[in-house]
Amino acid sequence: MPPAGANVMANVWKTVLIVDDSRLFLDFEREILEPWGCRVREAISFKDAEAALREERPDLVLLDLTLPDRGGDALCRLMKAGPALASIPVIMVSSSDRIEDVQRCIDAGCDDYLSKPIQAEVLRAKVDRALGVAARGSLRVPIQIRITKSKGDDFFGYTRDVSETGIALVTDEPLPLSRRVEIHFRDPETAHRIRCTAVVRRVAPMGSSHLLGLAFEGLSDADRGVLRRIIGAGARGEER
Repeated sequence: MPPAGANVMANVWKTVLIVDDSRLFLDFEREILEPWGCRVREAISFKDAEAALREERPDLVLLDLTLPDRGGDALCRLMKAGPALASIPVIMVSSSDRIEDVQRCIDAGCDDYLSKPIQAEVLRAKVDRALGVAARGSLRVPIQIRITKSKGDDFFGYTRDVSETGIALVTDEPLPLSRRVEIHFRDPETAHRIRCTAVVRRVAPMGSSHLLGLAFEGLSDADRGVLRRIIGAGARGEER
């Protein structure tokens, strides 16, 4: 059961990638975060983490400083060096509180630092704060838009909410994680047609339907501009 006062619904769509070569700490962090509403993925090395980041963009990375094949700070530097991953919050975790090790994490560009042994309430507080920062970075507003798929404009579902990075889609068609699908939708005001590839990042039951979290890929600058206008209008509560 979640702890008293747990902000479960705020985190239910959030994926946390935990990178640590210790099974003990992986299990401990999972046991803390899953009841908190997070979806947890694991990696036990620099190489595994790189593969996980290529497969799915998490909302947060809990990254151990010491990994068997390469330092966690090197992975943090890699993430922060490119636009695709730079905005993902990284909490560095270490059993060392030596000033030079803390400085390594800071120099790598981490967003926060956590010392082992980990205290559950401290972990939750840091994760909740980091996910809050991530959520504010991509405004998500409740807008209902009809979504079709590329082949023959087949009906796919209706959006529950929309952001610049993706949509939450209510559909009768379940899709597996990481599946790519071409989607089309129109700006309700201008009828401008947006077409792009979307990747399934979340799957959750919703009564007799399914709620899919779809991340956009390949949006043109023109389509992104239209999407920003749609989101801005939705945030202001304009009639659609």
